[in-house]
Amino acid sequence: MFELREGRLSIPPPKDGACPLCGELHGRGEPHNRNSLLYQHRFRQNHGRYPTWEDAMAHCSLTVKKRFCERLKRHGVEVDTGKLLKGLRERVETGGGSKVDRRMD
Repeated sequence: MFELREGRLSIPPPKDGACPLCGELHGRGEPHNRNSLLYQHRFRQNHGRYPTWEDAMAHCSLTVKKRFCERLKRHGVEVDTGKLLKGLRERVETGGGSKVDRRMD
């Protein structure tokens, strides 16, 4: 729970096993919870603005981003997919089993 110390609100650290950035339980390659107060606070401290869903899934693979955008859309949330995919690199397999990075924009 939140605590009030010396006139300031204190946000407790995430529970063991939870994401250190958003405090939620999710896989390493899955989006952060943009609505998490912990994530919003930490993001704003680092970037001077509140996070968007694009920010929350910036570290995710193309497949995860597409799937998550579809879920958000079903709940009436529109995500700028052009902005989301700009500059994205995806690991693609080439002949002979080697992998290379390919720009997705």
